[in-house]
Amino acid sequence: MLINNAGVGTAGETKDRELSRDGYELRFAVNYLAPFLLTEELLARGLPRRAIINVASAGQEPLDFDDLMTERDYSGMRAYCRSKLALIMMSFDLAELNAALQVHALHPGTYLDTAMVRKAGIRPLGPASRGGQSILGVLSTALDGGG
Repeated sequence: MLINNAGVGTAGETKDRELSRDGYELRFAVNYLAPFLLTEELLARGLPRRAIINVASAGQEPLDFDDLMTERDYSGMRAYCRSKLALIMMSFDLAELNAALQVHALHPGTYLDTAMVRKAGIRPLGPASRGGQSILGVLSTALDGGG
């Protein structure tokens, strides 16, 4: 099983566009490109064999294929929401291409008490453990062979 759960949030009040070490918009790099690359590298080695779980978000915004790196009219929220939609789209593509694997994308919970939420200046609406429980619920379903 593979659970992709790395993430960079909306950047809160920060207005500055941040780049990864490789020069990609940071949220897109961490929230989408890194899980994509890791997943593809593992699949090329025959792994995972059971399921892939991508931790996405209810926050989504249409991708602008002419501006994937959000160079125009930048906001951390826009970059975050686009990166999470890209991850969900990847999940659909993986499910279609890998019939032997279960592929899931899930929203772990709204504004849970994580550093990402607090850094954005948002009052948490629940404990971080709720997100872990959401992931474990999907994991349990995948291990039981459910879809």
